[in-house]
Amino acid sequence: MPSQWKSLQAVSSEELPQEEPLSRTEKKLRAIRPITLGLEDYFKIKCHEEKASTLYREGSSCQSVYFIASGCVRLKRIVVDAQTETLVDMLGPGDFCGNLSAEPAARMRESAIPAQGSEIWSIDATDFRRLLAVRPLFAQEFIQAQNDRLRHQQHRLFWITTRNAPFRLILAFIDMAERFGSPSHVTGEWSLQGISQADLAEYIGVVRNLVSRLTCDMRRAGIITTVGRTIYIPSRRRLYELAGMAVPDSLD
Repeated sequence: MPSQWKSLQAVSSEELPQEEPLSRTEKKLRAIRPITLGLEDYFKIKCHEEKASTLYREGSSCQSVYFIASGCVRLKRIVVDAQTETLVDMLGPGDFCGNLSAEPAARMRESAIPAQGSEIWSIDATDFRRLLAVRPLFAQEFIQAQNDRLRHQQHRLFWITTRNAPFRLILAFIDMAERFGSPSHVTGEWSLQGISQADLAEYIGVVRNLVSRLTCDMRRAGIITTVGRTIYIPSRRRLYELAGMAVPDSLD
């Protein structure tokens, strides 16, 4: 561990919240849609600081398109028999959601709930389609974003239906670290803020009690560490190795 980093055990719980958050500018630079970021004057920009915020609700009519500049958005649907909402997907920086149809207003199939602190850009759906028509590079970037999202959904479906629960949890940590994680300015470890055990359970398709037991096992093995609702990953390389996946060049 480089000398400028503290060990997680040496950092007080009071110090972590002050040191952990990246500035909004730093978070925005992590988004992978540079053409879209260059068109910010066409969007309304809001940082969702409140906990109970929603972009739209399942069954409601939506006239806007949303772009996630930083943070994440949980997509949830109502399970009719249980009368509860369950997680469908988690969207991160660079993703679009909302009314992506050809209609001025569309009925939403899920609810979109931004995580606290997420920066979300919005634009009227009709204006969005006009912008796509006159900005071909923007249209290409939007198509790439939708292709990336579809590919991610296919990968997630594959490992949910073919892997056991411990393996799925490791893959979920890899996925979430790449999409939502950020390096701690204090410890150097990769951190996942605001990801609950309920999120993890619904994301990998198991009950919450099983995730609780598996995360306890992973903590004892030193694969993850938790402080409050923040998950720390000491070594992303180790996660890739446990999953039998090629280690990205960025970790070499």
